[in-house]
Amino acid sequence: MEIPYQIDDIYSMYSTNPANDSIYISTSNGVLLFQPKEPSFKLFDITCSSQTSNKVRELYRDKTGNIWIFTDQPGITRLNMQTGEKRHYLSPSQSSYQYEFKTTVLSVKVKREHCGQSL
Repeated sequence: MEIPYQIDDIYSMYSTNPANDSIYISTSNGVLLFQPKEPSFKLFDITCSSQTSNKVRELYRDKTGNIWIFTDQPGITRLNMQTGEKRHYLSPSQSSYQYEFKTTVLSVKVKREHCGQSL
C-alpha cells in the first residue's frame, strides 16, 4: 500500500497496542497514523504559531491516548487523538535540554502555548 501523502523521511514508529494495530509514525511532515485493519493512513499537521516545525523526531503515547511529540525545535507538543486538539509546551530558552527516550517522559515546568483545534 502506498502512503497517500508527501513524506520525505520517516524517523520512528510506535505501535500503541498489538490488539488494535494502530501504528504512529514520526515523519518529516507530521504524525502519520496507519491502521492496517482498514487499511488507511491519516496525517496530522502539528504546526502552530509557537511550533513551526512539522518534522517529528520522536513520539510517545501516554495511557490517556495523548501523543507527545518531539520535534527539532524547543518544547513538546501534545496531540489529543480524540478531539484533534494540539498544545505546544515551550520551555524557557535558558533551560533548553535534549530529550532521551527510556521508559518515561520527562516532567518539566513549561510555558503552555495553545495551538487551536485546527486538525
